[in-house]
This record gives sequence, C-alpha cells and structure tokens, in this order.
Amino acid sequence: MTVASSRLQGFHVHKEFLQRGINSEIVASDFNSQHTNYSGKLLGLARRLLRNGYDVLLFERPNWMMYKLSLWCRLNGIRTIAIRCDDIPGEYDRYFDATIVPTGKLKALLSVRRAFVIEDMIEVPPKVFKNNYAASGERLKVVWVGHGSYRDFISQYLDRLSSLQSISDKVEFVTISKGNWPTHKWSLDTVFSYILNCDIAIVPMPEGQQYVAKSANRLNMFMALGMPTIASPLPAYESFARHGENCLLATSIEEFALGIDMLQDQATREKLGYHARDCAWMHFSPENISTQWLKVVERVISSPLQSQMAAGLQDRILAWIFNI
Repeated sequence: MTVASSRLQGFHVHKEFLQRGINSEIVASDFNSQHTNYSGKLLGLARRLLRNGYDVLLFERPNWMMYKLSLWCRLNGIRTIAIRCDDIPGEYDRYFDATIVPTGKLKALLSVRRAFVIEDMIEVPPKVFKNNYAASGERLKVVWVGHGSYRDFISQYLDRLSSLQSISDKVEFVTISKGNWPTHKWSLDTVFSYILNCDIAIVPMPEGQQYVAKSANRLNMFMALGMPTIASPLPAYESFARHGENCLLATSIEEFALGIDMLQDQATREKLGYHARDCAWMHFSPENISTQWLKVVERVISSPLQSQMAAGLQDRILAWIFNI
C-alpha cells in the first residue's frame, strides 16, 4: 500500500471489484521482492494458481517470474493481463493476453499491440476536500508531493522559484515524500491533511521521454481535493485539464511564478479549486475507472485464446504437472 502504482492499479481495483460482486482475490502481494528467481515457493504458488480455477490473472509491474507464471497459466487456458505504469520494455504481447497502461503515450512507447489505456482512479475519500480558501498564514503555503526520485529536481526547482523576487517573500514551500529530506514525511494516513493545510499545489515535471508518459494521478489527486494547482502540461492531462478554468498549466519557472502570483487572490483560488474537484470526480471516480477495468477483463475472458508462444519442453512439462 506504500507504492502508488500497487494501490491505484492493484488494491483499489481489487476493492472496487469486490464492491461490484466480482470474485476477486489478491493471491500474492509484494511479489517482486519475494520472487526473483525459481524456488519451491514460486512453484507452489504456480500450482495453487492453476488449481483454483481462475478465469483471468492480473500481474501488476511484472518481473521475469511473473512472465513465467503467465506462460504456465496460459498453457492451461487461463487468460492473463499485465499492468505497467512505467516505460519498461518487455515482450508483453508474447507473454500476456493483454496489457493495461495508464496513458496513451506509454502504450505507444511500449509498442504493445494488445494494450488498453485506463487512467488511474482517484484515491481521495469523497468527503475529504478543501472547504476554506482563506490564506493559511501571512505567506501562502505551496505544496509539492512526489516520489523520492524527484528529490534533486524538485529541490533545485524550488530553490530557483524562491530566488525570484516576486516569490521569495510571498510563499512558503512544503514538500511531501518518503525519506528524511522533505518538510513532511509521506504517509497515506496524513498526506491529504498535509495538502489541505496548504493553499496552492504544484506539479512541475522534468523534461524527458520517461516523464512525458507519466499518468495524471498527482494532478487528479490535487484536483479531487479541491486544490488550486499549477502543473507542467503532460499528454495525460489533455482530456481534462483546462488552463484558467480548473488548473493552471506552466512550462517554465517564470510561468509557475506568474501562476503563484495569480493565485495570491483568494477568489481565484476558490474558483479553480471548485472547478477542479468537479472535473476530477467526473473523470476519475473509482466507479468510472473500475467500469473500464471490468470491460477489459470481460473482453479478455470472452475473447478466443491468443496463439501461444513456442514454449520450451521444460515449461510445457511444468505447466502440465502443476495442473494434475
């Protein structure tokens, strides 16, 4: 639950399936750290999977051992779906019946033929949102939330913003992440309250192919909370982000500074925040997103079995043994 992709594309999807009466089960969590090579534990899991009569298995962030499990299951007629949120190349069409990705850009980068784009759902509780847009203090609090891998980028970015005369004496920057470097340590129990104690949210992004394919989950989180937000424009935002209506889009340090200056006005913050929340819940509600997941699962289950790869003799024998 501490990994965003596992929550959004695993645990939360599983929870929505259960609420819809789907017989959903998490058969192995923290798989990538527990299964890195062949072992008796892995073979025992494979045997249990093949004996339990599943219609479809979903593999979130597949490693090589998941590839092998998928192969063994497909040799016994069980459909499999890979879930990938980052630009990590792999033979997805060869080992899985379908692949789910959060953005069209990522689908193109991975060159997966049998891929479906499903955006990340909101994980903010519906009754948790900003309802007071008065300034939190003498200086506005500007919050950033993100993975620790952004540490150097965001530290330098905020230093550059702080050096601007129009910004330095007007705002206080708040950072939320894992580790000891941010102003607030990330926890699923506290992150939303930390954000709501601030006035403005920002989502600046580095340049590079790996970032262009990123999902909209940070922006839709801020928007679902009703936060007035300034973000670098990403392809994933094109379907819902409206500059000046439900967020501000900025491509440079200077444009972020202009956005912060514009949001000094309480009425502007409130207008953006209200529109942002309405937009996020219309596009990314768990109900809407889980419906898309179900459609893909049903399509995979009802489709003819994909032609199997030429499995080696060892894999064919193992798949047969596991199922007897």
